[in-house]
Amino acid sequence: MPTAASTTQCYDAETVRAAVLAADARKHERRSRAAKKAAQTRGQHRQRRIQCIAKQAAARNQTGQRQRCCVCGKRLSERTSRRGIGSECWQDVLREVEALLQPAG
Repeated sequence: MPTAASTTQCYDAETVRAAVLAADARKHERRSRAAKKAAQTRGQHRQRRIQCIAKQAAARNQTGQRQRCCVCGKRLSERTSRRGIGSECWQDVLREVEALLQPAG
């Protein structure tokens, strides 16, 4: 009767090294694809938030005083906390408001 040790297959170091490198490359590719997809999704969510806030601004509704930006969630300075939108996001919101207020044609 054969023992477990006699039925196992031994691989040379070069074959094992190549298999490990290939597995690492696949793992890196999976993570890279996931990170790209996550960045794209975050961008879409941010754009939706900007559009929603721009519609409120075009209707003269204010976001109100906040500690964090209502677009990206970053902490706001004393100056920007009154409008509730950080300086980095403010330009994007203004562009969207201008696009909403422009007459179609």
